[in-house]
Amino acid sequence: MERTIIFSTFQEILYHPDLGYYTTYGIEAAPFCSLPDTENRLQIHDISIRRYEVECLVYRMNMGGL
Repeated sequence: MERTIIFSTFQEILYHPDLGYYTTYGIEAAPFCSLPDTENRLQIHDISIRRYEVECLVYRMNMGGL
């Protein structure tokens, strides 16, 4: 049986010594059957400071059935 993965965008506030605090967005992947269960989720942090770009990528990943 094939497991469906759901991708979503999440926001973080990070700190870098040269930049200070900044808001960044990442992608979270979770099996559809365990959405409430955070143990099976995978997060890719600090992809972009532009939310719209990450949301577009997430949309394409979900539509493409990755």
